[in-house]
Amino acid sequence: MKISFTTIARGDDSAYGAPARLLIPHHARWEAVWRRHVSDLSPPPIPKIDFDREAVLAVFSEEERTAGHRVEIVAVEQQGAC
Repeated sequence: MKISFTTIARGDDSAYGAPARLLIPHHARWEAVWRRHVSDLSPPPIPKIDFDREAVLAVFSEEERTAGHRVEIVAVEQQGAC
């Protein structure tokens, strides 16, 4: 079953520093990931998430030496019983 989702942020500049695929179910973890992501940048405010109803999926790739590389979440599907 497909699950609807909203893209919070995307871009080619992140200070996360390591490839990662994260499921973030609560605010404390979200705050830590966001701070790490924007630590080298002029930090925008942390996007507000209602963790009683939602979770965050975050994907970070390794740094590439050339332009034109991107990772993107294009679909979210539920598998099995939840």
